[in-house]
Amino acid sequence: MCRGACDTALLLWGVEGSLGQRPNVPGMGTFPKNLDNIQLERTYNEINIGEVDMKHFKEREFVCKCCGQLPPAVRENIVALVDNVLDPAREQFGGPVSINSGYRCQKHNLEVGGVVNSQHMKGEAADITAGSPEENKRLAEILEQNGKYDQMIKYLRPDGSIRFIHVSWKRNGENRKQRLVSR
Repeated sequence: MCRGACDTALLLWGVEGSLGQRPNVPGMGTFPKNLDNIQLERTYNEINIGEVDMKHFKEREFVCKCCGQLPPAVRENIVALVDNVLDPAREQFGGPVSINSGYRCQKHNLEVGGVVNSQHMKGEAADITAGSPEENKRLAEILEQNGKYDQMIKYLRPDGSIRFIHVSWKRNGENRKQRLVSR
């Protein structure tokens, strides 16, 4: 749960809201007129506190699907992945690119069968899709042409078309430009 000004403002509004007064908390914007359907337990990413600006992606797209967290220690790696790989590819692709999996906590990584030293757990990798197999093929070609990645794995369907693409980038260390296929 958000601590500090958020809690204070929500609590004050909950009490004073019935009197028509809304608290003015810097950076919080406006509050809804009705709090009945609002979930108050949220991660810091869901309320955009400290969210990093990226051209085509939002930090919240990279949070762990298991726990909803994105530790501060992995944020710089995600920004480097987006700046060096994902944003340039998205720009050239000219259409939406979705993040299927970004950061994974250890528990989630085990649940999905990720490798023990998965770059997802460091914020260095994302599984992405452009939607259709044809669009994924074009996106993979763009990633290959750009040549800026540590690892690119094409995950294939039984018919050989691309289901999704795993791509990674190391902010520290050498990027191997490793291309793999998983059937």
